[in-house]
Amino acid sequence: MRVNIGPYPKKSSDTRKISVTIDGYDCWNADHTLALIIHPLLEKLSTSKQGSPNVDNEDVPEQLWISDQKLPYDEFDINFHKRWHWILHEMVWCFECLAFCKDESSFFDNGNFDEEGYAAHTARIDNGLRLFGKYYRALWT
Repeated sequence: MRVNIGPYPKKSSDTRKISVTIDGYDCWNADHTLALIIHPLLEKLSTSKQGSPNVDNEDVPEQLWISDQKLPYDEFDINFHKRWHWILHEMVWCFECLAFCKDESSFFDNGNFDEEGYAAHTARIDNGLRLFGKYYRALWT
C-alpha cells in the first residue's frame, strides 16, 4: 500500500492531492492493514485535539456520566472533555491490539486457556470498534 495525501489547499476551489495504491496483499487481512493506519492516526488525534463532541453516558464509565444538573447551552459539565478522552483511549487501545497483538498465546498458561480473560479482551476490542463506528464523524481536531 502506498498513500500520499497532501495538505488541504489554501483556496477552497482547489482540490486536495491524493494518491492511493492498494496492493493485493493489503486485502489479505484488510482489518489488520487498516488497523496499522488507524492506530497512529488516533494516537495523533488524541494529542492534537482541539475540542470534543457530545458523548453518550452509555459509552463511558459511570463516574464520567453527565450529571442531571441543568447547564446553560454554552456551558459544559466538568467531565465533558474527559468523556471524549476516554472514548479516544478505548479506540487507540483497540486498534493497537488489532495492529500489533500477534496471537492469543497470552491467554494460555501451562496448557490452560483463560476463557474469561479472552472473552473480556475480545469484548473490549468489540466495544472499541463499536465506538469507532459510532463516533467516526467526530474524528476531527
